[in-house]
Formats: sequence, C-alpha cells, structure tokens
Amino acid sequence: DKRVLLAMMWLLGFLIAAFQILPAGVLRVIMDAVAVGPAAAGLFVGASLAGQAVANVPIGVAIDRTSSRIVIAGGAVCMGVAGIAANQAGIAGSYLGLIGAIALGGVGIAAIITAGANLLGSVFAGETEATAVAVFLTSPPAGNSVGQIAGPRIAARYGGPANFHALGLLTTAPVRQSRYPGVLDP
Repeated sequence: DKRVLLAMMWLLGFLIAAFQILPAGVLRVIMDAVAVGPAAAGLFVGASLAGQAVANVPIGVAIDRTSSRIVIAGGAVCMGVAGIAANQAGIAGSYLGLIGAIALGGVGIAAIITAGANLLGSVFAGETEATAVAVFLTSPPAGNSVGQIAGPRIAARYGGPANFHALGLLTTAPVRQSRYPGVLDP
C-alpha cells in the first residue's frame, strides 16, 4: 500500500531530522563530555550538514545506477552505525570520533531524504505525486521540533551521547520493515 510506504518514509524523515538537530539541544552536555569549547562545538551540527553536502551527488549517481530502495537501506545503515559510533565517541570523550560519526549520519540523512523523495515521486506518479512528496518533506521540521524537546530530557536521564545511540538505531526500524513484500518496492 502506497500509504504505508509514505508513513514509513515520513517516520524515517522525522527520526533523521531529530538526529541532525540533536546536538543543538544538548550542546552543553556534549561539550562537557568531549571537553571542547563553543567554537569547536559548532561542528557538532555542521558536521552533519557537511556530510550531506559531500554525499548528495554520489547519492544521486547511486540512485541512478541501483535503486532508491537500496540507497534508503544504505542510508539507514549509515544512521545506525553513526548513532552507535557517536554514542561511543561521546562516552570516550573523543571529539574527532564524534564529529566523524555525526558526518556519517549526514551521509545517511542525504541518502534517505534524496532517495525517499525520488521513491515517493515514482510511486505516487501522477495527480498525487507532489502531495506525497510534500507530506514526506513535513517530517524534517517535525523531527527537528521533537529532537529539540526530547534531546535534553534523554540527556538528563541517560547522558548526552545516549541520544545519538537511540536515534541512530531507531532510524533502522522502518527500513527493517521493508523486508515485507510491497514495502519500499518502486
């Protein structure tokens, strides 16, 4: 069902946006965890954007040569690995490890958003194509909002780096559901 695909892609977009904005909401906690000042901490959000900027063209080429479904799955794997690596880097106090993990998350975000919009555009071709893509693209602002609200609460209970772990792994859940016939099939 196309609506299930749209709902899954919306959830995925929501989760990756929460991952991306997460450092801004718990910046002080993460700065303390890796012992850096405000100038160095600016890269916590910027690393994700840099990962997206560097990866977008190769991701487009990958979509053209394989399929949106494969690229979405690869993006989810990047997000899962990035979440675990960011959590471990934060716990270990590794600034460069955390920046690298967040940048990898940016690659996953670029893959999921680009391939997701492409996939939905092809599945909903015709009269509802723009509406489906527009609905999907409401997920990043929603994820940003919830990430800003939930991040400090998770950090207060489990520590700042735990946010990365949780959100990184959660992004793999909708894609794991793609094992079922018809889901994520163009």
